Amino acid sequence: MAAWLGGLLLLIFPLALAQQPACDGYEVLDGFCLPEVGTPARQAMNELVSSGNASSEQECWELCCSTEHCDLAVMEEGSCKLIGCLYSGFNMCELESKEGTRSYRRKDIGPTPTLKDFCLPEAVTGPCRAAFERWWYNPNTQTCENFTYGGCKGNLNNHIGEEVCMNKCAGVTAEMSNDILPPSKRMAEANSDPATVGYKKEFAGVKAALPPPRNHACTGKGVIGNCRASFPRWYFDAESQNCISFTYGGCGGTENNHKSVQECADRCIVSKPEPAKVQAPMTGSFSEYCAAPSLTGPCRASFRRWYYDVTTATCVAFTYGGCRGNKNNYLSVEDCVKNCAGRLDDDHTSDQTVLHRSITAVVLPALLAILAGILLLVMIVFFVKMAKKNQRDAHFGAIWSPIDDKECLMNNAYTL
Repeated sequence: MAAWLGGLLLLIFPLALAQQPACDGYEVLDGFCLPEVGTPARQAMNELVSSGNASSEQECWELCCSTEHCDLAVMEEGSCKLIGCLYSGFNMCELESKEGTRSYRRKDIGPTPTLKDFCLPEAVTGPCRAAFERWWYNPNTQTCENFTYGGCKGNLNNHIGEEVCMNKCAGVTAEMSNDILPPSKRMAEANSDPATVGYKKEFAGVKAALPPPRNHACTGKGVIGNCRASFPRWYFDAESQNCISFTYGGCGGTENNHKSVQECADRCIVSKPEPAKVQAPMTGSFSEYCAAPSLTGPCRASFRRWYYDVTTATCVAFTYGGCRGNKNNYLSVEDCVKNCAGRLDDDHTSDQTVLHRSITAVVLPALLAILAGILLLVMIVFFVKMAKKNQRDAHFGAIWSPIDDKECLMNNAYTL
């Protein structure tokens, strides 16, 4: 019996040791593990070592005890992860609850940061001379603004992207009290009911209005990030309404990071309806609104437009770049047909009418002048003839007077 109890103790004793901290000042947390890779909580942690040399949790914990600045040790996928949790005096390690997991953590690492720490301080560049583009939350305007971070001795209001910044601080104001919940708990509570997004939620006695989600894939500038890779990418510039190329370093970017100009245009330009242009009236110039060739323009957007092809007398689709086009550019085939179909003959008729009017305006005065000249000539001829006739009549009267005729007749009578 004693031998059996001794063997049992030999089996239990190593297991009991495995549950004990490997060194003073640490504790074993059952049911807690690291957040998933790529999440904001995981990105806030400073991963010191990822070693495959530790074959067990106990060895991993002992490795943490001997590693400077190690505050957390976790076996993850067969590898020992040693984590430094302190940043600006705050404990940045937020563990996730997961059954069947275990973590080894230093006790009293430091205070857990609150929303106040992430969102209320002014942006701090720091004394170092690097140049990282970061975002800080301005509680006065309740927006995230970019600034240049030098690389050291900053504060927690230092976010790698505008979206990350807004996710943590949206709705926070400068008047909020100090007893604000940590952002992890705040976001968990805010996201527990997706239907309430955009409505007011209450956290620790503080009401914060959560704005509806924004399309961050189309806001801000292209962020190179902290890594040194070189990937050609495109970002949407809201001011010029164009997609602009930039070089992405490979990490720490924003959603405004597109693999091609077409992807950028599809997500940010085509999805945003452009204000409708005032179409040309039917009295507009046919040569401008219907006869001009299709013109994409120098910009690199991708709008589906229609132009009137005079050679086929049909409306044809083309891609408009977004700027410096011409007037033969319609939002729909219906607008194109309505404005140009059948107008070619109308314009020719109009041109002929104008030509006819021009000819009439020139010829009519000439004809009137000719007619006036002919009339004047006829009148002159008439008066000349009348004058000649009067002269003949006067001469005839001088030769044959009435008295002479009587005398002639009397003389003839006496003679007879």
